[in-house]
Amino acid sequence: MVKITKAQIIRYMLYAGALSIIAALFVMQFATGGDFGSALKSLGKTNLWFILAAIVINVSTYFTEALQLYLLAKTLGKKPSFWGMMLIFFIGNFFSNVTPATSGGKPFQIYFLLDQGFSVAEGTVMVIARGIISVSTRIFLVLAVAVAVLFGFDSNLSSFIGWTFALTLAMMIALIAIGIAALLNPKFFSFLVNMVSKIGFVRKLVKVSTVDECIAKGYRFLDSVKNSSRMIFGGNKVYLALTIFTSLVSWFLLKTVPFFVLLSFGENIPLMIVVATSIISQLITIWVPTPGASGGVEIGLGTLFKGLVANPGNLSPFVLVYRLIDYHLNMLVGLPIAFWALGKKVKPAACAAPQNGDKTSASVPECEGCTLK
Repeated sequence: MVKITKAQIIRYMLYAGALSIIAALFVMQFATGGDFGSALKSLGKTNLWFILAAIVINVSTYFTEALQLYLLAKTLGKKPSFWGMMLIFFIGNFFSNVTPATSGGKPFQIYFLLDQGFSVAEGTVMVIARGIISVSTRIFLVLAVAVAVLFGFDSNLSSFIGWTFALTLAMMIALIAIGIAALLNPKFFSFLVNMVSKIGFVRKLVKVSTVDECIAKGYRFLDSVKNSSRMIFGGNKVYLALTIFTSLVSWFLLKTVPFFVLLSFGENIPLMIVVATSIISQLITIWVPTPGASGGVEIGLGTLFKGLVANPGNLSPFVLVYRLIDYHLNMLVGLPIAFWALGKKVKPAACAAPQNGDKTSASVPECEGCTLK
């Protein structure tokens, strides 16, 4: 794994914060021609009760997200700690927010699941299964777009944004298919094991010296993934159904946060239209290669909501306040938790890679001071 230090994390956060501010100023120019007075006036009239409601809803999703991991762990026959799963959620969410293109969350979740008594295969299956459920839920919620259209919603999408939305939707459906294939028949990807086993860096990473040893270890890992997948999808259907339902609730709650922020500025846009617009914005900004898609999300929201707000002066304050709740609050909450978790990992007793079980197949980082490799 690439080195990531606490100093780099702070830099990523500052970089993302600066991008958000710059993007909000860009939206202000885009909406009002740089009328700072109009934006400040809107901020001064904000209804703080609606802001508080948005914050409460956003924080409540911390629990629904952790509950998904808890329920998936139960399908594996584990006896997880809910607060342990909350820790795993915060770690994954935080590193997704501070790494470019939200790339760091899932590997770190798998890495820290080892501390909760999961094998690498079990952690991998949990993260993939949750990803499949999450993406499927978002695609299901895309139906809200059709519902909103029936109620008179006109997104005014440019052809570029429209094609990007369609391409992203197709990509997400393809990822679901790949993820299901990986869980139900992991041996299908044995050709990848054969390919990567020839790379010296990979053999060093999994602590073997020969190609044959690496292939054998890779095949054992695929077998473990298949066994864990059978436990999740062939086990207690109640836990799996609750995971899917919780994911649906979680995503819907997240997409109501901008609705309450808009209400705080006196903008009474129908809820389903706000949910639909937020989903479109998120799907499009998946392609933005900055930490937490910062910058791209703000501009995307400004573009899509411009035709919906009654007062153009409300647009940039709405974007700024929403991102403070939806993104920066999550980073600030996750920062001490992530640093605490990293601090535990750099203790000498925790620095040694596991020696037993299929945990040895993990790309477990070695420790150097406050650095993860």
